[in-house]
Amino acid sequence: MKNVLSELQQLLQSQRQLLLLGSPGSGKSWTAGALAREAIAQANFQLPYDALSPPDQDLLEHPSSGYIRSLPLHPGFYHEHFVEGYRHEIIQGQATAVLRDGAFKRLCRDAAARPQLSWCLILDDIHRTDAAALFGETLQLLGRRNQRIWLPGSGDTLQLSQNVLIIATSQLKSLPELDPLWLRRFASITLTPDYELLPPIRLSSDSFYPGIWLEQLNQRLTQLIGSSASGEALGPGYLFWDGLPPLNMSDFQTRLRFQIWPRLQQLSGQYGFELNKLTRTLIPTDPALTDSLRNQNPESFR
Repeated sequence: MKNVLSELQQLLQSQRQLLLLGSPGSGKSWTAGALAREAIAQANFQLPYDALSPPDQDLLEHPSSGYIRSLPLHPGFYHEHFVEGYRHEIIQGQATAVLRDGAFKRLCRDAAARPQLSWCLILDDIHRTDAAALFGETLQLLGRRNQRIWLPGSGDTLQLSQNVLIIATSQLKSLPELDPLWLRRFASITLTPDYELLPPIRLSSDSFYPGIWLEQLNQRLTQLIGSSASGEALGPGYLFWDGLPPLNMSDFQTRLRFQIWPRLQQLSGQYGFELNKLTRTLIPTDPALTDSLRNQNPESFR
């Protein structure tokens, strides 16, 4: 993963705009955050992120004023939230429409005012929104850095300067419906599940490797649904909770039951295969889950 991050960081620095594609749980958001933290820490502090003091880390990642700002996109997130628009507010007891700057405009203004620093905007799940509706007249800035455009609402001008990096993420299965603008203006990289992110679980006599088990599960899924599996493979993120991998078999069974199993049931209904063709005789509530896993997937135990 360190080598992958190093390569992606070089690509981000040269292209300025990067799109990370992948299946659910493949680590798109995690990778975007890790890339942004290292790139901005090195640029603004000349130190790796882990070497920064807690105050400097907060300065880097403060949600509304940091050098890195992340926006989880959704269908209700519009141009008026992103660039500028009127918001209904109560002022002195009266309902009033007030023109407010959006997140993208504020970041562009901050970056232009402090050009000696680097900034990063993370746009998470871009497949959930429409690019033109989001950017509006600022859309052309993605291909014309340092050009100023006029915002008709406020009459202000805005530019996207060279010291702003943009990282976007999207589900791979949404690629056919994705606005071609993203692919034209962003360097696109497809992330594959990194099973080594899941550490082994130490047992009394040997260890269980969740990453090997998950990889084998995805291999059977590929046999069942063919080429569609590239966008549906379960990434390691399905086994993480609150940023932590399963640390014991109890953790693994909980995440198998409540995170992975519902997704497998969904895939079974979506693609029309019997669930036991994928999971065999595995039962998530089995009190002897370790023995069942050992019998079905002996390669996962060492």
